[in-house]
Amino acid sequence: MTNTFQKELYSDFIRKMRCGSYHGRIILAKPILLYSVINMIENKVVFNNRIPFDVVTEKEYKNVFNYFGIRITPYFKPFYYLQYDGFWHFEWLNKKQESQTPSAKLIRENVKYAYLDNALWDLLQEQEMRDYFRKIIIEHYLKDDTK
Repeated sequence: MTNTFQKELYSDFIRKMRCGSYHGRIILAKPILLYSVINMIENKVVFNNRIPFDVVTEKEYKNVFNYFGIRITPYFKPFYYLQYDGFWHFEWLNKKQESQTPSAKLIRENVKYAYLDNALWDLLQEQEMRDYFRKIIIEHYLKDDTK
């Protein structure tokens, strides 16, 4: 795949993330988590395409929520549910836990780490691509008229 094709493919994935709603308001947790991961890649907090479920990544997630002035959603929810959007995956400790209700405990006990598609990970190693994908997240999910 070419970079242009990959760029467009992941742009579409990001724009089509399935966000839940609560009382008529879109829940922005998944775009916020992805934005946080992009920041952590840039700051070399996340490397080797391994996104841990830990206090460091949760802190960045909360910082981004606060930055955009949005009511926070528990960290485990987007961390878990992003796996259904086509580019976010888990390295399971044991067998994939499909039947259990998602929770922080389930993730801590059963997931080594999350990781992105290799092609997306490679794109996010470039500053231009990180800026590009952050811009998509802001324009599609975080502008005042979309909240």
